[in-house]
Amino acid sequence: MEKLSFYLRKLKNKYIIICIIFAVVMFGGICERISNAREIAKLESEIAKYKADTEKYQKEIDDLNANKKRIEELARDNGMKAEGEDVFVAE
Repeated sequence: MEKLSFYLRKLKNKYIIICIIFAVVMFGGICERISNAREIAKLESEIAKYKADTEKYQKEIDDLNANKKRIEELARDNGMKAEGEDVFVAE
């Protein structure tokens, strides 16, 4: 009877240790999943921002392709000149 009691105590301790290890592993997995979910949300918001920027720039490109006068205005605003022109900059 004494031997049986000894083995049952060892067996209980093994199960407790296994349960603790399992709990630690599961907790680590849950923490990682929460971290990944936060990162996914952050990346999805960045994707939405970049899509909005892309749409804005595409509209500008379409506007420039449709209106050649607008291209000339932009070029002059950025200091470019037409061939045979002299540009004087006053500060």
